[in-house]
Amino acid sequence: MAQALQCAHPDWCAGEMLQNSRKTTSPAIAADERVKDAVKEVGTMPPSDAVDLLERVIAEARAVGVRDTSPNLKRALALRGTLATAAGSAAAASGVETTDPQKAAFDALFGGGYSFPDDDLDLD
Repeated sequence: MAQALQCAHPDWCAGEMLQNSRKTTSPAIAADERVKDAVKEVGTMPPSDAVDLLERVIAEARAVGVRDTSPNLKRALALRGTLATAAGSAAAASGVETTDPQKAAFDALFGGGYSFPDDDLDLD
């Protein structure tokens, strides 16, 4: 049920309500926005500090369900790898590789173990 808003100026409340009506929020959306902001922010930071910030926001985003295939998270992962290399942190750079959750299934189906017939085989 709708609740009446207490507002000093009705036009302002209506305008604010219209602006907020288009916003959709969830923990994953908020985390994705923080990742996007962090990617913009790290351009002015030393590489080691930037890697630390990116690792923190990436971990927070993953914890609330942001997928590695999200454009902002993909950008952050790539940037973290580049900055980790620049900072000389090989341990952080090794974690940049993303995995496909369906890779094991596709490897089982198409990954080898099949014999291919010899096309030059004479069957006379």
